Amino acid sequence: MYKIKNFLNKRNSFLVVMTLTIFLVCIVNASYAFFTATAERKGALNIVSGNLYSLISSGDLNDNKQITINGNSTKTIDVKLTNANGIDAKFNFYYITNASDVEIGYTKAGDDCPSSEGIVLPKNGDKGDSKSYVIQIKNNSASDATITFGSKAGLSNLALEFPGDGHVISPVVCNNTSEETIKGLPYNSCEDVDYNNESANKNAMFIVRHKGEEKDVIDYRYIGDNPNNYVQIDGESSKWRIIGVFDDPVADGETSGKKIKLIRDEILPDNYSWDNTTETNYGSNNWNSATLQKILNSGPYWNKENGTCASGTTLGATKSCDFSTTGLSSTLKEMIANMKWYLGAGPWLENRSTEAFYTLERGSTKAGASGSTTTWDGKVALMYPSDYGYTYANGVSTACYNTLANGSGNKCNQTEAAKGWLANTSKHQWTLAPYSADANYVFYVSTNGYVNNNNNAWLEYEVRPVVYLKSDISITGGSGTQDSPYIIS
Repeated sequence: MYKIKNFLNKRNSFLVVMTLTIFLVCIVNASYAFFTATAERKGALNIVSGNLYSLISSGDLNDNKQITINGNSTKTIDVKLTNANGIDAKFNFYYITNASDVEIGYTKAGDDCPSSEGIVLPKNGDKGDSKSYVIQIKNNSASDATITFGSKAGLSNLALEFPGDGHVISPVVCNNTSEETIKGLPYNSCEDVDYNNESANKNAMFIVRHKGEEKDVIDYRYIGDNPNNYVQIDGESSKWRIIGVFDDPVADGETSGKKIKLIRDEILPDNYSWDNTTETNYGSNNWNSATLQKILNSGPYWNKENGTCASGTTLGATKSCDFSTTGLSSTLKEMIANMKWYLGAGPWLENRSTEAFYTLERGSTKAGASGSTTTWDGKVALMYPSDYGYTYANGVSTACYNTLANGSGNKCNQTEAAKGWLANTSKHQWTLAPYSADANYVFYVSTNGYVNNNNNAWLEYEVRPVVYLKSDISITGGSGTQDSPYIIS
């Protein structure tokens, strides 16, 4: 009997120990599971989705992620969403506003835009994936509207929860019907609108977006063969034409902001060398010391006077030049901004595209001549090759836009070039871009239509001065036609 009782006591003790062990294991596992789920959920909720910020240099979104839109107006902003977590996660934007008549949506519909359920951004190494979006805000009311933007993050298999007064942004297809302006100039409100589409306003500027590592750069440019971009300025013998509106870098002391960029409609009365100094045998491609730069910024053209100008295919040659009528007027000189012009250089590249020229101009490669730099501070210069090339954007001429530089077959020929308003099939035009593999060559627009570089700086070509107007100057009248040019003030 004792043995049986002893056995039962041991058996019961064993069962108790086993029960306690199983119970503890369950508690530990449950606690671990709860901890893991909590940690995972907490990690998802705390994902750093990146501050929602404007890629417009004026900083339209403040520190509180807010923007105020004037009554009866439309604005387009860039926002970037980043998954900075170590796992795949779901994200979405929302907005809050008390305004009753505001339309907010992505300017392009497609898989890249978050749906109402959000978008999953995958893990990408130590850093998560990023997406950039263009959001259009249209205030249809007469009163100003303030909009607050936010973003939510969560696990990829869970629904996102938004504030009670938050609205999810929906994709919209831009129909290009809104009448939008910048600096008093109309522009097509849709990006990538086809020039040949019925909705395209051929006499308005077109939006050109340049992708950047930290932010995109947005330009507004006139394209096509003859847009309404004429300007008349008091005291000027020639009309000027608007290349577009840009937020390019300024020299020290100049106010930053969007600026109207002009090019003289008529060529100067005579042709001039880009440079014919004695530094090299055929002229130097260093704009800092170029003879043409001095004519335009401190010589007879700037001073609107008779004088002597360095020019010609003999080193150091000069000729008389009369700018007493065609030189810069005092009115225009007061309007010109002091800018930081790009002098990025490159080698010859057959069939180089407009976009490739744009990158070259803003690059870190210097011209071949000694003393060259990648930027120059000044007021009067020349058009970039890309200024010429972008007149063929958005379907105006695919041949010239994609193969701007001379190449096999001369795809950008006179017929195609005539579709752009900066073309001149009777005279070569100097550009500002120098050649990197030689100290003498400069890129120019050929009468054949394409951009070339196989001629020396001392040759005499057509000159059309280019300037930026100060940021506080806008269009106040006129319609931009030759008979009714824009009025600037």
